[in-house]
Amino acid sequence: MAKLKQELRIIGGNWKGRKLRFQNTPDLRPTPAKVRETLFNWLRPSIHGASCLDLFAGSGILGLEALSQGAGDVTWVDRNRTACQAISAHLELLGAEPDSSTVVTGSAARFLSGPARHWDIVFLDPPYTRQDLLYEAVERLISSHTFTCLYAEARDAVTLAGLADEYSLELHRTTRSGDAHGALIRKSASCSA
Repeated sequence: MAKLKQELRIIGGNWKGRKLRFQNTPDLRPTPAKVRETLFNWLRPSIHGASCLDLFAGSGILGLEALSQGAGDVTWVDRNRTACQAISAHLELLGAEPDSSTVVTGSAARFLSGPARHWDIVFLDPPYTRQDLLYEAVERLISSHTFTCLYAEARDAVTLAGLADEYSLELHRTTRSGDAHGALIRKSASCSA
């Protein structure tokens, strides 16, 4: 097993300040703290009790942050078994309620082919080298599931604007830190962020 090298800190909520360590792998690119702080400031009015999906979870930091800041339940999905094991270990370390957390090892496409479900907030952060996965996930979410708003990350703002335009969604707010471009995208005005 590779040595754990990356360390992330939860920025708000019940677990504020807790540091978590993650494997240093080429595809693991956790959302920077500055971007997470901006995102969760936006989500503050709607995060309490929300049902969240962290697709392409990687380190799982977006879902962990959501749970720390009051989300009702979070589902993490990633095809990397080691990443999913680390998320589960972090949930246990943090003392998360078992009924508020589900970790699924598998592809996003396979997971989204399952039974229809509603999520209040969806986090989409696929590898930058596979931006096609971003479009595929939104297509599957729209055709088979419902959601109120989603947060997507990409290597550039053009990809995020194109995503919103392609699926007739509202590009509500954007942020950037280094090469991480993020956007809060609304399906309806009920995403009060």
